[in-house]
Amino acid sequence: MSRQSRVLEAIRDGTVGTRSIRAVCPFCERKGYTGRKKNLDFDKARGWWLCWRCNSRGKIDGWEISNEAANLEPSEVTTFDPPKSFISIGTEHGAKSFLTYGSRTYAEKRGIAKPVWSAAKLGQLMRSEDGQDFTGRLIVPILSMDEDFWLGWVGRDFTGQQESYKYPIGMNRGRVLYNQRALYVKTDVPVLGVEGTLDTMPFFPNAVAFLGTFSQPQIDMMKDARRPVLVVLDGDAWRKAEVLAWLLHADGVRAGSYRLAPKMDPDECVEEVLYAMENIGKHLIR
Repeated sequence: MSRQSRVLEAIRDGTVGTRSIRAVCPFCERKGYTGRKKNLDFDKARGWWLCWRCNSRGKIDGWEISNEAANLEPSEVTTFDPPKSFISIGTEHGAKSFLTYGSRTYAEKRGIAKPVWSAAKLGQLMRSEDGQDFTGRLIVPILSMDEDFWLGWVGRDFTGQQESYKYPIGMNRGRVLYNQRALYVKTDVPVLGVEGTLDTMPFFPNAVAFLGTFSQPQIDMMKDARRPVLVVLDGDAWRKAEVLAWLLHADGVRAGSYRLAPKMDPDECVEEVLYAMENIGKHLIR
C-alpha cells in the first residue's frame, strides 16, 4: 500500500474539523512510536498531511479543494434573472425552431435524451446581453432549490470556435451545486457527484455537479444527502473522488467512489457507471 493510500485510510476514521482532519498516523509505529493519539493533521483544502509526532509529511497527488468561495457568506450568492433571449430547447417552440438547431444538434451529439432537455431546462441564447456573449453555446441553467430563480448558468460551445465553457460574470461556482435538490430525495438509489453539468445528463436527475473542483461549501451541501452518494470524477481525478467519499463517510453519509479509466468522463462510460450505481454496495465505504 502506498503512503498516500495509508493516509487516506487513516483519515477515514479521523476527527473532521472545519479545516482539517485529525487522525492516527499510519507511519508512527514504523518509526518506533506507540499509542493511538491522533497526531496526523490532514489539510482538507490543500491535501497536505503532517504528523506532529514522527514528522511524516506529504501531499495527496492532485488533491485541491477550490477556495473560490472561502471568503463569501451564504447570503452573498449571486442570483440572476433568466436572460431575455433564452429559448428552452425542451419546449414545443424551442424543440422545433431553426434558431435552436445548433444547440439541439449538439445535445443529440452528446447523447442527451430529449426528455432531459425539458427536465434540465436546457436552452440557447439568441443574442448578447449585458455585455456578455453566450451565443453559439448550449446553456445549462443552475437553478435554486425551488427553481424560482437562476444562480447562474454554464455555456458549452458547440461551434468549435470559442473557449469550451463559459460562466456569467459574478457567478460564484464554489457556492452552488448543480441539481442540488437531488441530494434531498430520500431513497436508496445513489446520487452521483461529478465534475461537469453535462456529465450529469445520462443519469439525470440522479446526479449533481461541482462545476469543476469541489469547494468546502459544496462538501457541506453534500453532507446533508438523504441517499447514498457515489463520487465519480474524471478518470485522472480518482484520488480526489476517493478523498471526498471518505470526508462524507466521516460525517455519516453513505458514500463511496468509483474509478474510471484515465482521461475518461462519466458521460463517456454510461453503462459502466450505471452498473456501479446498481451495485452501490460494493463501492460504499464500510
